[in-house]
Amino acid sequence: MAFPVSRPSGLQLPAVVAAAASRGEQTFPLVATLVADLRNALVLQAAEAELRAEESAVVPTLCGPFFREGADTWGAVIEIIDQAGELDSSLQQTGWAVPPDLLRRLALDGDMTERSALLIGQMALKQESESMKSTLDALTARFAASYTRIEDRPLEEALFSDLVAWIEARQVGVGQAAHAAQLLALRQECAAEGLADFFDGLGDSPADLLPDDAGVPVFRAAFHRAWVESVAAHVPVLESFHGADHNRKIERFRALDRRLLEGVPGKIRQATKTTKAKQTLRDEVNVLTGQLERRRIGDVRTLLAQIPGLLLALKPCVMMNPLSVGLFLDPGAVSFDVVLFDDASQIATEEALGAITRGRQVIIAGDSRQLPPLPLMAEVQGARESILDTANTLVAQGSPAFEGISLNWHYRSQHESLIAYSRRYFYPDLISFPSASRHPALEEVGLPGTDEADARAIVDTLLTYVRRETAHSVGVVVLNEAAQIRLLDEIARRKVEAGGDGIDNLFRETGDEPFFVKTIEDVQGDERDMLLLSLPAEPSSWDVLNRSDARFLLNVAVTRARRYMIIATSLAAPSGTASPDEGASPAAVVVGQLLEVVRETIGGFDGSSMTPQEGEAKGASQLLVASVLQQQGRPFRRRVGMPECQIDFAVSDAGRPDHYALGVLCDGPTYAHGRTARQRDRQLPDILRERGWNLRRVWSLDCYREPEEQKRSLEMVLSDAPNGPRKRATRTRPDSTG
Repeated sequence: MAFPVSRPSGLQLPAVVAAAASRGEQTFPLVATLVADLRNALVLQAAEAELRAEESAVVPTLCGPFFREGADTWGAVIEIIDQAGELDSSLQQTGWAVPPDLLRRLALDGDMTERSALLIGQMALKQESESMKSTLDALTARFAASYTRIEDRPLEEALFSDLVAWIEARQVGVGQAAHAAQLLALRQECAAEGLADFFDGLGDSPADLLPDDAGVPVFRAAFHRAWVESVAAHVPVLESFHGADHNRKIERFRALDRRLLEGVPGKIRQATKTTKAKQTLRDEVNVLTGQLERRRIGDVRTLLAQIPGLLLALKPCVMMNPLSVGLFLDPGAVSFDVVLFDDASQIATEEALGAITRGRQVIIAGDSRQLPPLPLMAEVQGARESILDTANTLVAQGSPAFEGISLNWHYRSQHESLIAYSRRYFYPDLISFPSASRHPALEEVGLPGTDEADARAIVDTLLTYVRRETAHSVGVVVLNEAAQIRLLDEIARRKVEAGGDGIDNLFRETGDEPFFVKTIEDVQGDERDMLLLSLPAEPSSWDVLNRSDARFLLNVAVTRARRYMIIATSLAAPSGTASPDEGASPAAVVVGQLLEVVRETIGGFDGSSMTPQEGEAKGASQLLVASVLQQQGRPFRRRVGMPECQIDFAVSDAGRPDHYALGVLCDGPTYAHGRTARQRDRQLPDILRERGWNLRRVWSLDCYREPEEQKRSLEMVLSDAPNGPRKRATRTRPDSTG
């Protein structure tokens, strides 16, 4: 670019320089300096000429209409250059490339129409920018900052294309403005509770990962997780909990608890050793020795009154019936710390009073829904009041001397179907325990309908069973002595006919639980693995069931079986339960009720608590177990059994559809229901294992902290659990009982 230089007109610089150089420094002392300056001026003159030539060729092209020949336009040019630099800097900050069309328009040469259009557009754009800024400021003030950003940029810094897309997307949802306002209000509420991040996190989650209705479950999960972590941090036992270690502690507790119970008899013997002075006992020993030497005991009551200390030293626990207590023990001489009545429903109050007066405390145990005391004479009608009923009355009236305790765990029946009738009509609050068998332990056998034929059919049924289940004890209950005699005669006849084929062993009458045939009035107090109840159709056989206590007789009879029960009857299926209001006899009512329950149970087990109580899995352990079982494709049922003793997940055995292969117990409501560690960790698992269950305990904290490890562990257990056809092994009890 050329810069103008002033000089005298007509002066030729080369001639001046040559003249000055020829005259020398003597003539012109400063000539050297002058010559140097002149030479520099000469160089500048040449550069100026060169620049002017370049200016004429290039500058008009670069500067366009801003350059005027012969005019001082450099200030305008420099201003334009500064403006271009600012534009370039602004575009670089936004990351945009300079649009070619913009460069073309800026470089237009003198087209005033285009320039006017640009100026008008600039003014319109400025107005739109100010209006947009006002709108964006309002949006930013109304909504949270996270809602007014595009790719981490504020709206005023966003690209126009992104801003257009942002606006168009929101235009589509204008109709949802009311809903958006509700969401905003909800967010403000969440923010007030410190949950703004949680609310924003729900909105930012992909729809395919978090459905619209997942907010509440997600919050609950997060809340419970935070709660668990908070509690565990302040409870050392929970913080250090590990399922494997806890299982080892439980096994040690179970072993110690069993040892404690096994040692109780010895502790009782030790505690009951006499502490009386030796001299006192020596005198009583001499009294007893003198009686023995004379070989005449004399009056037993008088003798026992003379040796009360020796009697209790030799026999600290004395077992007598109430009448014997009154007959042999003088109340002024012999007394006990505790008097215990068992089967108190059969003890009349007047018979029990004598024994009660001989004790400091009394325990009256019995079942008021079993047989009452029998009348003293056959001609006396109606039952006497039992000491159990008297005690219950005192408890109901609030007597401070008595306290009632209900023992509602049913321990005898190994299958819930065996107690279905009694639970429906006598014990609605009874707690029974589920069996691993899905098939009822009840069987109905038809009888021909005549006395002799019925006896033969019953013996055939018994032989079939005892040959299959050789280890089981067996008993038979009949309605009267005539049926008892006929059945015993038939068994005796079969033994004679069989000779030496071992039928005597099938009906063994020795051992801890020998075979018996008893009438329904005499069976209370007995129990066997299998019980057969005979209910003939002959009305003359029903006299005993027409008594006022008939329902108690039947309740006793059907609760004697531990593993299996057979109802042998020639009665047709009832069309409905008979009612006394319809003129039905007591026998018809109670037998009809029993057969109705038996046939319902055999037909579908609908009336049993074994019916699974389906529902959603809850808690870390249940959710994990359900997930693993579903992934493994194992059929299962939830919540099998009563709430107090539930199997949380009962896994089916594909090889035996009537059996559960595995029972999974979680530490949920059932576990929390246990009042003591003994009940939760020893008694309940032992009772369930007795009923055929293969159990696996899963702990929630393990599932919460180590879900993958717990999944692998459960998968290994499932791989060992039967899940397919296999050869059935020899069993020691019927398949139906599990």
